[in-house]
Amino acid sequence: MKINKNTRRYSWSLPGLVADEGGAVIVAIGLPDSWLLPGLLADEGGAVIVAIGLPDSWSPPGLLADEGGAVIVAIGLPDSWSLPGLLADEEGATVVIVAVVLAVLIGFAAMVIDLGVLFVVRGELQNAADAGALAGVVELVHNGEDYAQTMAVAFATDDGQFRLNHTAPEADAVDVIVLGPETLRVQIRRSAGTAAGPVPTIFARIWGRESMGAAAVAVTTLDHRVIGVGPGILMPIAVRDTWLVDGDGDGLPDPKDIYPHIQSEANFGVLDLDGGENSNDDIKFWIEYGFDDYLILPEDGCKCLKLEGDPGISGSSLTTFLGSQYGNRVVFPVFNKVTDKAAGTLYYVISFVGAIITDVKLTGDQADRHIDVTFTEFASTKFILGGEGTDPNPTLSAPVLIQ
Repeated sequence: MKINKNTRRYSWSLPGLVADEGGAVIVAIGLPDSWLLPGLLADEGGAVIVAIGLPDSWSPPGLLADEGGAVIVAIGLPDSWSLPGLLADEEGATVVIVAVVLAVLIGFAAMVIDLGVLFVVRGELQNAADAGALAGVVELVHNGEDYAQTMAVAFATDDGQFRLNHTAPEADAVDVIVLGPETLRVQIRRSAGTAAGPVPTIFARIWGRESMGAAAVAVTTLDHRVIGVGPGILMPIAVRDTWLVDGDGDGLPDPKDIYPHIQSEANFGVLDLDGGENSNDDIKFWIEYGFDDYLILPEDGCKCLKLEGDPGISGSSLTTFLGSQYGNRVVFPVFNKVTDKAAGTLYYVISFVGAIITDVKLTGDQADRHIDVTFTEFASTKFILGGEGTDPNPTLSAPVLIQ
């Protein structure tokens, strides 16, 4: 190697090590004795040199053409490797390196921990927005816009949505917008100017970032492709499909007296929903609390369920049981055909309808007996939705998230 001390130009020939870099990076680890660069590499002993971006004045032809920006990190160099003006004294090098590494590690810690906290808060906010939107859109069809907004805010700010972060936003951090007759948007945030405030940082405050904002949005709508009903809302009394007539054109069947109508000998439309031997107590329980299982229509074949009638129930018992449901939204199975009679009666259930029971009388003169209902829209997360091609149900729907 030739050294020109005036220009600091070197002619380095390291065959087999680095032929042509272009990007100006040299990593030399444990150089062999044959690679002796007098005055620079007099003794290697496992030394490591990393040279990045050497200036033009240090330009070994064919190796480092034009780098600019000179950065050299030398680790474990002996005193004999002394570049005047650059590495005249290495004694402070370790402290500098450690300081740089610590700064980098702290930066990574700030990013990982603070962004992790932000991720948790963001997840809680999304769950809260989802809950608020699902609750709000149900009330939108049941009780109108004002109540829908009230319920959306109540669910979105419920403490149970924020078990990990323990800081629930208040009503001032929730925006509810009605986008249509069956569509609702909820946004919830942690930001400056709200009661809960932004999310405090842990490490990022070292660099002056004491808090971060977070927000989540949920949009829900109602899907009418209902093919099944979950526990708690299904009545064991069948309704004939021909009774569902929309005479006033409002999209809902007109109010109707649905019972007693003898469909077959000794059978008045009370259904055996679970296929067992049902006593009055079973029927009473299903009326008071709803059927305690799922009832789902098949999506192929006749798309119907064949359910046996239950002839053993008395009118006086039904009157008492049904009175407990006055004013509540419930669901009745809808059938289109009846076969056989008495204990062998089969009802072909093809759909479901939402209704509110308004009056019941099943004793006394036969002409005075009735179960009066008003058919109504009923939205619930307990409904099971069918696939593509399923006919929409005019009264029943399930809330679904679309954003």
